[in-house]
Amino acid sequence: SSGMRQRLRLAFAMLANAPLLLLDEPSLALDEKGVPLVAEMLYAHKTRGGIALLATNDAREAALGDRTIV
Repeated sequence: SSGMRQRLRLAFAMLANAPLLLLDEPSLALDEKGVPLVAEMLYAHKTRGGIALLATNDAREAALGDRTIV
């Protein structure tokens, strides 16, 4: 399913341990159980000193950021 493919993409992004993540609507196609995984992933990335840049139209995702650019 497209939701499982999205989960796989997020897992690959975390495995790379890159200092910068560029994410375009990361919770797109995820079910209600998958959406909180995005928040957990971003928190884990931040605690390792990483930076994430999100492009989103979802207010829940936008609220995860420290800064918002409209």
